[in-house]
Amino acid sequence: MFEGVLEGRILEMGRGRNGFGYDPVFLAAGQERTLAEMPLAEKNRMSHRARAFASAAAFLASDPA
Repeated sequence: MFEGVLEGRILEMGRGRNGFGYDPVFLAAGQERTLAEMPLAEKNRMSHRARAFASAAAFLASDPA
């Protein structure tokens, strides 16, 4: 099992029109734009899913010996 975490905070007011769900109110740590204000490709590179996948890929590429 692999985990990915995207730290950030929830805003009181939504911003942006991209994405869905919490994207307009989620401000990732170190960012000035909400997930809904980012282009999809940029959001996907930093997402918790991308981070979990990167962990899985590193594990699969590692030498078990």
